[in-house]
Amino acid sequence: GEFIIDGGSIKGNTARMPGGGVYLGKGSSLTLRGGTIEDNEARRGGGLMAENGSSLVMEAGLVARNRAFWGGGIALAQDCAFTMRGGEISANSATQGGGLWMEDSKFTLSGQGLITENSAQEYGGGVYAGENRIFVLEGGAVSYNHAGKYGGGMYIRGTDSTFYFFEGGSLNNNTADGSGGGLYSEYAKWILSGPDIRANTAGDSGGGAAFSGGSCGFRAGSVSGNTAEASGGGVYILGSASFTCEGGILHGNSAGDKGGGVSVEDGNFFMAAGEISGNAADSGGGLYLGTGRNGTSGTSTMNGGIIRDNQARSGGGIEVTRRLLTLGGNAIVSGNHAQRFGGGVYVFLNFFSQEFSSAVFLTLEGNAAISGNTSQKFGGGVYVNSSRFLMTGGSISWNTAEEYGGGVVAADWGAGGGVPVRDEFVLQAGSITGNSAPKGGGVYVTEDADFKYPFTGSLVVSNEPEDIYRE
Repeated sequence: GEFIIDGGSIKGNTARMPGGGVYLGKGSSLTLRGGTIEDNEARRGGGLMAENGSSLVMEAGLVARNRAFWGGGIALAQDCAFTMRGGEISANSATQGGGLWMEDSKFTLSGQGLITENSAQEYGGGVYAGENRIFVLEGGAVSYNHAGKYGGGMYIRGTDSTFYFFEGGSLNNNTADGSGGGLYSEYAKWILSGPDIRANTAGDSGGGAAFSGGSCGFRAGSVSGNTAEASGGGVYILGSASFTCEGGILHGNSAGDKGGGVSVEDGNFFMAAGEISGNAADSGGGLYLGTGRNGTSGTSTMNGGIIRDNQARSGGGIEVTRRLLTLGGNAIVSGNHAQRFGGGVYVFLNFFSQEFSSAVFLTLEGNAAISGNTSQKFGGGVYVNSSRFLMTGGSISWNTAEEYGGGVVAADWGAGGGVPVRDEFVLQAGSITGNSAPKGGGVYVTEDADFKYPFTGSLVVSNEPEDIYRE
């Protein structure tokens, strides 16, 4: 049947079965237009349980301070539908899904709906969603929730058959002791076309969001001001997940270790548009591209967009470790800063294996530009360490490197405003101009490196104090 609640209170009940305050069975429907469901308790659905094809619409009212193992506030299962346009789910607690828990159901959050200040001992402080049929965030907010493990705001366990849409609304000020301060997603396919993901915190990785498996297409919106103690201040990619940036901005995020804006372990990274700016980390201020725990790495390509004004100890804009990166199209890496190596890009092969014996780790092509980056030590534009760099186009210009040490410089092999090289640098086309450093204004080549520069004339010019310096 159909049921409407527009006032009153359902309070202080306990159930051994699901649904401490309210239970919706097969085919039933409930519209919440007011009133409160509070201080109830059950094993599943402390405040309300809906299952077997029932439906719930929340336009106003309050679901608060309820307790359960699954779904402290509300739980959904077995093809239910929940549309939340208003009202508040707050201060509920559970082991999984502090505010809302759902399996095999449909959920839409829009309008002024608010899921806030809920807590989960394990996963999904605000929301836990597993293998759902429809999951759409159009508005409202998921904020100030906490998870003891993963997914402070939301924990999502998806499948290859379902897309998850984040079209609007805010995911903010959530915390997780583990990974995924705002969002932790496993195997789900996400399309982000207008989210506000901000000021979330992770005790491990993925301050704003962590994606393990599955995919994420970032088309518009912002990921800003998030923090991770380890990697991926804004976004963390692992478990063969793919991240595609086609718009939007990742700004002002920070990580204690790798990838202030984005950290990619063993997944794939593609950037065609958008901006990664003003982020900070120890390695890879804007973007870190590495290799997963199992030694695998994915594909990394940047054909457009801009990575600018980020900072790190190494790799102010981008750091690449044991992975291949292509910068092409109209990609821009500009205005980034490194305290030590690679103001724009730092490429590092931290051990040798036959797998990488002939690999080109960095390719610069098309109209890609690495410009206006700075390093306090070596490689204002690019630092390639024990790796291979192929340049078939693009430009490296107006980058600056300094010798490290204030009043006294202890090392005399200098910097390389454009490209210091450790192993092999093949320059076939493109330009290296206007860069500066105490030694090797354009290109600095160490004694054991190989620099193949088959052309003369206009490729490496107007660098200070010289275009090429060889040890």
